[in-house]
Amino acid sequence: MLPISSALKHALEDMEYTVPTAVQEEVIPLVRDGRDVVGQAQTGTGKTAAFGIPLVEAITPDVREPQALVLVPTRELAVQVTGEFSKLSQYRNLRTLAVYGGRAINAQLEALRKGVHIIVATPGRLMDHMQRGTVDFGRVRTVVLDEADQMLDIGFADAISYILRHTPRSRQTLLFSATIPGQIKGLARRFLNDPVWIRVGGESEPVDQVNQVYYEIADLDRPRALEELLNRSRKVDKS
Repeated sequence: MLPISSALKHALEDMEYTVPTAVQEEVIPLVRDGRDVVGQAQTGTGKTAAFGIPLVEAITPDVREPQALVLVPTRELAVQVTGEFSKLSQYRNLRTLAVYGGRAINAQLEALRKGVHIIVATPGRLMDHMQRGTVDFGRVRTVVLDEADQMLDIGFADAISYILRHTPRSRQTLLFSATIPGQIKGLARRFLNDPVWIRVGGESEPVDQVNQVYYEIADLDRPRALEELLNRSRKVDKS
């Protein structure tokens, strides 16, 4: 069992986390040591807690300025990661803000004005805040690029570069990706400082916690089949 603070221990007990996953055992000590990390890990391996636990431990609650930044490809993932951070930090009195497009910006502006410790953002909306001058990265110590291959596939390469150039050069940078194509390697060489490379599971290999099911259907039947599956189970969950 990895050593953790009493506040984190209490939070993890509430979340019913008992045994660390393989990626958590590898990543948490490296993040605590201040190392940059490139982690290849699939969905369901527990990587959000792998970087979330040491980040939450390192935040100074009395400083209500962004100290950690997590970039994600979609608003759905931004909401999911924010929820995880909120649970992890519930006994440390930290504020985590999800920043993404497709919703009114006023609520985000008000939250930033009041002060937040952690920002979880999609690159496009975060750039909007940067250009408005409504976010200050002067206190940011750690930047996480989560699902980096998806962000590049969507076309966020320039936005990621812009954001990283406007964060402190002394920052710790963590990059997580299901695959490590050449573009990811180039991003790591450009923005990470002597990173430790780790890999959990094989290339695009499903993990034990994820059950995969497929149905063979004709192309014309796909819309009807999808509707039937969604009606059968109202809860569609991707963790």
